[in-house]
Amino acid sequence: MNHKKLCLSENRAISTRDYLIKNGITSSRIESAKGFGESRPIHICDEANDSCTEVQYLENRRSGLIVVSR
Repeated sequence: MNHKKLCLSENRAISTRDYLIKNGITSSRIESAKGFGESRPIHICDEANDSCTEVQYLENRRSGLIVVSR
């Protein structure tokens, strides 16, 4: 696993969480904000062979959060 990309992914998730809090979601409602880097891609892309489209690369750059209603 690429440690640098994991950090980018974690930072993306944290930034998304912070954005939600700044825009009115109470922090206690956010159960999780986790980045997975290359460990859970939607599309398996071989960068050397350019096997994915730009859209597929962008879909791999996502944040997953769990927001609970309270």
